[in-house]
Amino acid sequence: METILTLLDVAERLHSLCLTVQDNKDQCGRLAGHVSSLRTTLQELQGRAQACTPPTLESGLAKLRTCFTDAEELVRKYSRTGALGRVWRAGAMEREFEGMFQRLDDIRSLLSLSLQVEQRGQVQSVQDTVDRSEQKLDSLNDKMDKLLHSDRKVKGVPVTPAVPALAQDADKLLDAVRTQFVEKASLPLLKQLLDGLQEECVLNTEEAEAVLEEQSARADRARYLIDVVRKKGCKASQKMIAQLRQKDASLAETLGLA
Repeated sequence: METILTLLDVAERLHSLCLTVQDNKDQCGRLAGHVSSLRTTLQELQGRAQACTPPTLESGLAKLRTCFTDAEELVRKYSRTGALGRVWRAGAMEREFEGMFQRLDDIRSLLSLSLQVEQRGQVQSVQDTVDRSEQKLDSLNDKMDKLLHSDRKVKGVPVTPAVPALAQDADKLLDAVRTQFVEKASLPLLKQLLDGLQEECVLNTEEAEAVLEEQSARADRARYLIDVVRKKGCKASQKMIAQLRQKDASLAETLGLA
């Protein structure tokens, strides 16, 4: 991005100026530190620059250009002032530099926020792509299962009847179908099960959020969910099986839980 390259050149020039002035070294040294921090932020933005610059970022870069120009003029202004003049105007000089530091800090915060928003957007985009791919794969697996099931019926091959889940062995049934559930449970189904299990008071809000937030991949979320419910015992497992039958009867039948 041309704007960022220009600002990096200006930042380099201003930083060198702050380090070479012979007078007012304390304030100029602090200013050099602020400029160096902003230069690092600009370099990070340059590495992630896109063809289309968000309006908030464009506004922040424009403000930074103005601020760099004002800072350079401020350094030159007090470097031209004699020693007696600097003593006489010490209060005004300190206020001007402090105001400049605050402006630079505000702009750095704005640019850093833009960078964080962009990074979150990239991560979410990747996660959405992964979720869509997993959903397509899940849909394909379901279709294959239905075709195989139908083919077995046509050929007269007996199909294993579904075994109803009893409260006393529901956790064992979940354990038996754990691998298949992890492979086949889609992300939308997992979210529906979470809502239902919260309504049934099987999971609390913190546990439900842990399934979605701490486990990034769909399979990990499914594994985490079924394990949490199994550990809560037979009644909790029975409620999950009932929810599964209600939310996805086809999958429940495939797992032998219909």
